[in-house]
Amino acid sequence: MSKEKSGGMKSALELAMERLEEKGVRPSVLTGEQKEKLAVVERELQAKIAELEILSRQRLSDAHVRGDAEKVRQIEEGMVDEIARLRRQAETRKGKIRKG
Repeated sequence: MSKEKSGGMKSALELAMERLEEKGVRPSVLTGEQKEKLAVVERELQAKIAELEILSRQRLSDAHVRGDAEKVRQIEEGMVDEIARLRRQAETRKGKIRKG
């Protein structure tokens, strides 16, 4: 097994970082401000997803009660699509923050 100079085992993160460095990839170091901005984007994303789920819950319940399987499918697909869109949007924002 591979050991550090200090004699301890290397973590999976340390091993992955070494492999990246061997390939010439240096991870960027984020500032405290960037980390906070990233956290804000993540909190906003989670809040929007929760809001979408809450708003869709009643529509789903109504469709289930009516036995409208097609409407249930449409609502669920719409939720999946909207969550994916929100995630892409958040990742775009995070990418801009990481670049500075």
